[in-house]
Amino acid sequence: MKGITLLVIGNKNYMYYAANLMCSIKYYNPMIKINMITEKHLIDTIPNHFRLWDFVTFMDESDYYHDGKFSPGLAKTSIYKYLFDHTEWEETVYLDVDAIAIRDVYLLFDCSGYY
Repeated sequence: MKGITLLVIGNKNYMYYAANLMCSIKYYNPMIKINMITEKHLIDTIPNHFRLWDFVTFMDESDYYHDGKFSPGLAKTSIYKYLFDHTEWEETVYLDVDAIAIRDVYLLFDCSGYY
C-alpha cells in the first residue's frame, strides 16, 4: 500500500493549508490515502467536511520543540519516526501543506529514489 503524508504543526493556518491541499488531492484521486501528522489541538480548528485524511498521527512535542521553542526543522527531521506507524504503507510521499495538487499526485510514486 501507498499513501501521502502531510505534516501539520505550529498553528491553525497550516491546518487550513492542509485542508486545501487534501481537497485538491482528493479531487484528482478520491481513493488515495492521506496520513496527517499533527498536534492534537489543531484537529478542532477546521470543520468536519474538510477532514479528508484517512489516518491521523499525533507527533510528540519533543519532536517539534527544542529548548522550549517551536522548531519546524526539528519536526521535519523527526518525521521519519511517524511515516509508517498507523498506515501499514510500504511507500509514502511527503508533501508540504502550502501546496495544491493540479493533477493526480499518485503519479509521484512512479518516480524512483528520494527527493
